[in-house]
Amino acid sequence: MMYRNVNLKPDRSTLHSILRLKRRSMLRFAILLMLFLTTPSHSRADDGEPIAIRYWPSNGISMETMWNFHFALNIDSTNRALLPRSADVEFLDDFWEATNSKELVLDRHPNELKANLVPTNLDAEYSGNAIKIQRIQVAGDERSNQLNLNVIDVDGVTILDSSKYSVSQLAETLSKQTVLPKEISSVDVLLIDDPTADVESLVALQETLSPRLVVLRDSIALEKIGEESVERISHNTIAVSDAEFTGRTRWVTLAEKAWTMDETLADLFAKKESACKSSRAVFSQLSLSQMNFKPSNGTHTPRWNSEHMMGRELLFFSQIFHAVDPNIQIMDLNPKQMPAAYQARHADWTGLEESNQMERVEAFTRRFGYLLEGMELDKTAKGSSFWTPRALLKQMDAHYTDHTANVVKKKDLSDWPAD
Repeated sequence: MMYRNVNLKPDRSTLHSILRLKRRSMLRFAILLMLFLTTPSHSRADDGEPIAIRYWPSNGISMETMWNFHFALNIDSTNRALLPRSADVEFLDDFWEATNSKELVLDRHPNELKANLVPTNLDAEYSGNAIKIQRIQVAGDERSNQLNLNVIDVDGVTILDSSKYSVSQLAETLSKQTVLPKEISSVDVLLIDDPTADVESLVALQETLSPRLVVLRDSIALEKIGEESVERISHNTIAVSDAEFTGRTRWVTLAEKAWTMDETLADLFAKKESACKSSRAVFSQLSLSQMNFKPSNGTHTPRWNSEHMMGRELLFFSQIFHAVDPNIQIMDLNPKQMPAAYQARHADWTGLEESNQMERVEAFTRRFGYLLEGMELDKTAKGSSFWTPRALLKQMDAHYTDHTANVVKKKDLSDWPAD
């Protein structure tokens, strides 16, 4: 039926409603287009992944990796309750004594249920995510006893823990070495835990070790070390990676209290993480054949959905974090969009391991959430082409929910694998 020569001019209220609907539709379309089709050129490798170093009261130190390993030193009843979660390694001295070894490896291969800390085995194959911990002995003289230092190697970064010794003792002992032990011939990060540290000893350590970064406690009230200013960080976390060395040592002090989100941001994070947790519960129950199931109706495999959800969160937040701190590189693990072009990144990963990967990215986002400090929730975030922090967190919440529902629907298909 057709109508001609009829004046159907809308009133002002109706016109405004139509325009609002059009704007919403256009905005939704733009967001979805960017979400699904944007593919930056940055990529990710094991070396280069950011490590979080955290200081805690009573000389406590912890490190967290992208594989979600949690390695802790000098943990006791005072600071244990402050840790974000239980550590994979806590009583390192006990391991040295029990194993009578000078080198340990913390590792967990994909599809394995838990991480293990064991003495190095030359015949073993370790993953690219392994943490190697070495105990080196540096001989002293009549004025200083032998030093036992922990050297941690992870994701391309060498970290020297000197928390058991005074800076003056360490500087004097190392300065007397004709040749430095090879384990500390190229130190990236030096951890200092001596409140009595003096400028002369710190400069001597810098000249001996040439570290890229020296992390002090905020109880060390020094403004400059040599010609370099000391950067004071108001919370207890710093990101480190194998980013290119500029040739100048960076000096920072860390506080002993974790950064906390304001109520609004914390609520947005909690909702996103709740959606991710529900999604992980679905994927963790799927077998290999179910994860790799190619529906006859031409839709995606369940594995694509898990890779896609994880990849989007990782990419968009790493873009923002990188813009604030270049030690966090932009990480793009997004799969190809169309089913015919898709190739699984890890076709041998179980549903549980894929759910672990989603959890690892969730932990990454929260771990470095302090980099959102000072950003307005409703203004485009630094480093992002179009996302505001609020819109991105809300979109990730919906993204996990929607794609998980798509996977659940696949279970009703006639060709869904039984096991």
